[in-house]
Amino acid sequence: MGIYVDLVNGKVTSRYSLKQYEGQTYYADGSPELAGLLLSDEIEKKCDAVDALHAVKQHEGFVFEGHRFEIDSGSQGKIGNLALRAALAAMGTPGISWMPLDFVTADNTIVTFATPAPFLPFANAAADAAQALFARRTALKFALRAAASAEALAAIDIATGWPVLA
Repeated sequence: MGIYVDLVNGKVTSRYSLKQYEGQTYYADGSPELAGLLLSDEIEKKCDAVDALHAVKQHEGFVFEGHRFEIDSGSQGKIGNLALRAALAAMGTPGISWMPLDFVTADNTIVTFATPAPFLPFANAAADAAQALFARRTALKFALRAAASAEALAAIDIATGWPVLA
């Protein structure tokens, strides 16, 4: 019977059993082209699921000195900027000062970094945690995109292997 598909940038955006308009792309059942397109479509869906899981893991955050901190992209930017300021202030760079910094944890408590010294290990731990999550996300997406069959794709468990950041 086959299917009619709409393609955008080589990716299936919709599928139909009946032709919707003239010029729509048709693939016969069992054709290698259709199998490749559908596999590619499923790979991208699973990659999107990895991205969503990565975002959840970032939101769950990491534990530092008994407190859980989020490491979503916005938090990473803030921590990175403040780490630079802390390092420069700790070195005594003229014109760079440090004021006590109140940082809100994932459970909405406040942790105060009174000086740059305790902030730097925190920023380092945040960077390590974010990088560990990014590395897992990247490894999964490379594995998914290397899948040569639906069976190989199904065998990749995207829920396991994430670093424990507790």
